Amino acid sequence: MTPLQKLPPFLPKVIADIKARCACNRVVRPDLWVFHEEPFGPIIPNGQDGSKGAWVQQTIKVTCKCEREISFNLNPVTPKYPFFLYGDEANRISGQYAIDCYSLLGGTSGPIKDMSAELMEEKKRLLPDLDPSKWIVHCTKLLNGRERQKSPIFENLSREDVQTFIERCAAIIKTNKYAFVAAVFGFRKKHSDPKQDGISEKQARETMHTALLSQSIFQLTAQGLIPRIYLDATKPVRNLPHIEGWSRDTFLGSRHYLAYEYLSHGNNIAAPEFLKPGSHSLSELVDIHAFHLARSLLKRHNKEQPEVPMNKFGPCTYIAMVRGDYIDVQQADEVPARFIPL
Repeated sequence: MTPLQKLPPFLPKVIADIKARCACNRVVRPDLWVFHEEPFGPIIPNGQDGSKGAWVQQTIKVTCKCEREISFNLNPVTPKYPFFLYGDEANRISGQYAIDCYSLLGGTSGPIKDMSAELMEEKKRLLPDLDPSKWIVHCTKLLNGRERQKSPIFENLSREDVQTFIERCAAIIKTNKYAFVAAVFGFRKKHSDPKQDGISEKQARETMHTALLSQSIFQLTAQGLIPRIYLDATKPVRNLPHIEGWSRDTFLGSRHYLAYEYLSHGNNIAAPEFLKPGSHSLSELVDIHAFHLARSLLKRHNKEQPEVPMNKFGPCTYIAMVRGDYIDVQQADEVPARFIPL
């Protein structure tokens, strides 16, 4: 996160709207994007690990032009439990548009364990002669008939077998009432110049990544849940856990801005770790969600019916990149039609 002339698209409205009226009648706003030498976040006493508590800043003061000081509450929330989030991306091309999607799925340790066990049961049901822990769900290989024929594992599966399996996996997410599901997506017009299109793609994906994580961190830390984020690696992973530089720098650098303190409710959030695809059961489930979100958006953009509608997966916080500088957020069972360009 870097200082910008205007508020970035991923900042929740409740933070962007923070203001107070001074006794002189001026409206005063805290500067969310001025760099502070000392990072925000809890201060842990020397020699301790934070389990016995930490000092947490409660307010910040802003000086009005009339030189009066206005105090703003930072609304810190005491951490309760770790919350494990797994993410994956999917992309499609539809005419002049590139469709970019990123899904997050997670929960506390109990729901994670339940969803993992249910996925193992469904994998065993699909391929009863194989140990479900020895093969990975990857939608591109499972749903493509040619790819299935090339695979010694999937070659005997029919389209109906796979469709039933996918719908059962979607039901795992939908029926777990403690699961957290969020997704960001955008329709990006492609450039005729491949170099310019590559730059546009990189910028769009980084903005979407930040929007999704920022919105999720804000929602979860408000409940005292501290996200631990595991994303599908975009580069080869040789040594795990591997943290990609751009993500690490984004998170560590953001702690020097007041916006971070509001987003995290005064908590330290570790940078995302990038893992090998399918290295956890939730990585497999979120692969299914992201794949079908992209597929559903493609089909609906072309006025076709998706094979697996997103309502099969249950409620989701959908974050739509309406423009490069604006997002719209809605909790829904299905992607609202207004988010899909005609």
